[in-house]
Amino acid sequence: MQCMSNKAFLKHMKKVSEAIDDAALPSMLDAAEEEKAIAIRDGNVDCDRVPMCTVVADGVWCKRSYKTNYDSLSTIYCIFVSIIFASQVSNVGFKTGTVPHICVRNRYCSICPSCQNAKQTPPSHACFLDWNKSATSMEADIIADGFLQSEKLLGLKFNKLISEILTVCKVVGYTMPCGPNIMVEKVECKNHVLHDYCHKLTALTKNTKLPVTSRNLSKKQIPIFRTAVDKAIKFRAAGNEQLNTRICMLKADVYNSPLHIFGDHEHCDVYFCNGNNEGEINYVPGLKSCGLLQEIIKIICGSVSGHVSSLIADQNNLSESFNSIINKHVARKRINYALRGQYKMRCSTAAV
Repeated sequence: MQCMSNKAFLKHMKKVSEAIDDAALPSMLDAAEEEKAIAIRDGNVDCDRVPMCTVVADGVWCKRSYKTNYDSLSTIYCIFVSIIFASQVSNVGFKTGTVPHICVRNRYCSICPSCQNAKQTPPSHACFLDWNKSATSMEADIIADGFLQSEKLLGLKFNKLISEILTVCKVVGYTMPCGPNIMVEKVECKNHVLHDYCHKLTALTKNTKLPVTSRNLSKKQIPIFRTAVDKAIKFRAAGNEQLNTRICMLKADVYNSPLHIFGDHEHCDVYFCNGNNEGEINYVPGLKSCGLLQEIIKIICGSVSGHVSSLIADQNNLSESFNSIINKHVARKRINYALRGQYKMRCSTAAV
């Protein structure tokens, strides 16, 4: 069967893209209206009666980086709505699971460079080039722009952000004429913190300066390290104590988790361990003498303990589910759709 020409394909793709955009915009506006109604109902408004809500934000590139190659031509970031009650009032999160805002950045247009190479003036076309900086700088710019445009476009203010992006909260906020300015509160995603924790533990097991027997012992226990911290988070998040008390208890549990895993149960809380593990070998003295336990504690200090005030909320990044839908529409990132408008069209399809 004869395939359609490139010209015909682009013509039909343009029609489909316009139809998808027409469907995506009302869908996202409806999501914003739903969030506004919930915020007003719960009294989450500022002094100007503008509704405020908690959101989850995350992004995805159209090309796999494999942690080494950060040169994607395009990226999308979505702001994924997730209403969360204050931790000191309730530990139950209410999530609407809606996407009120997406934004795509492109560093390439297939027509402009070809005309430039031929030393010709580019013809009239829909140019998708809207970013001329590095690929890694797209993420913070997109989320910051989404926050700064939220009140104008959606009639909402985002006062709390669940994400692994570190820089965005330094540049976004809301100026209030009737009171103190509203700065965005950053809540770390639990999954990303624990993933980073396990990644650094895995790297530690490859440190040839440490005894091979101790490294092999730690390597087998890496999944248990994550499970132990996750169990502590869930228990402390559901506690009835004051917030600051629960944070201190969680930090103590996190520091105690490697001792528990390696057989020392002297400081284990009753919910975590009954301490009656007869016949279990205590590897802690040996791991201390070789220095491996100290290295694990350093990783905890750098990757986990500093985020306990966020981990006590026990929140994950819901945007990953949206990213998985995008990946289905872009052939698992195996085809380059960033040369024209096809990548944006597929992202809008995922939003719908």
